Amino acid sequence: NNATLTGPVTLASPTQIRIAALNTLTFSNTVTATNQPLQCTVDATSGVVNFGNTLSLGSGAAFTKDGAGLAVLYGSSNLWASTVVNNGALRIITTNPPQIGDVVVNSGTLKIGSSTDNVSGSLPPGLINLVGPATYMTINTSNRLTLANQIIGAGYISLFTNDVLTITSSNSFSGWVYLGSSTMSSGVVDLQNDYGLGDGTSNKTVTITRSELLLHGNRDIPAALRFDISGNSDLANPGSGLRPIHSVSDTNVIEGNVRVSSEYFSGTSGGEICCDNGQLTINGGVSEVTYAGSLNLYLSGASGSGIINGVVSGSGTYPLTVIKRGNGTWTLNNSET
Repeated sequence: NNATLTGPVTLASPTQIRIAALNTLTFSNTVTATNQPLQCTVDATSGVVNFGNTLSLGSGAAFTKDGAGLAVLYGSSNLWASTVVNNGALRIITTNPPQIGDVVVNSGTLKIGSSTDNVSGSLPPGLINLVGPATYMTINTSNRLTLANQIIGAGYISLFTNDVLTITSSNSFSGWVYLGSSTMSSGVVDLQNDYGLGDGTSNKTVTITRSELLLHGNRDIPAALRFDISGNSDLANPGSGLRPIHSVSDTNVIEGNVRVSSEYFSGTSGGEICCDNGQLTINGGVSEVTYAGSLNLYLSGASGSGIINGVVSGSGTYPLTVIKRGNGTWTLNNSET
């Protein structure tokens, strides 16, 4: 049920490629057109169409992905004017950024990289619009990336990487953000824009599991973002040595609340907030998500100054144990329960 086309393909008119009965169709040679649109329909969830070489439709053409299956770009050159994902998924596993215009995801997923270890990916340079609440963008790569795109819409973002993802853009998407999981780390997310994870116009949760959010440059993160953290620098892989919230320099502020997440989901005993240098202020409260007993809040740092202005509290049923580490200082300014 697999087929490979080894010769070059030229699209002389608007074209639909439909994968109906086959499991996988691979274009191992070039697919080119002169400003002709391409509709790629993969009917079955298990269906895949691979573009393993140049896919160039022209600077005025559009690419549309339909059907429940997957389309994969892994050739070194991809060029067209705009991209629409109506269903299923579009995956990019080439390290050469595809020139595919703005990407609109009406339903389904835009995937950067692959869940397979040591697979690289790259980001298209245009705007990414995650239109509905059932839309997603996943970044799962082994290489270092910079997210400079503006991301809008109502969808969700999941980040998993073996290296560093730097976020420089201001983003207004309203969906939640997931950094890592119980089985996969997102490595380090270097946040270089206060609104990189959301601009504060929508309440959302940012879950950080066995991963690290790196803060520097006088960040001031909006109160509408709540952080659920799980993991600490004592853990083995995935996420060995990482601290969920790590302030490394300057004066950084988290305006909202932080919750220590449960070991039931992450295999950890709590979450760590570290201020190694400069100052980190949390104006919200710090509490716990209770699913499986008592949890630890690790407050650490080499020489920085950490401040929590909100209430530090357990769930009522289970205590939240505060453990101080390192030579830095932490000040708790509110009544603790």
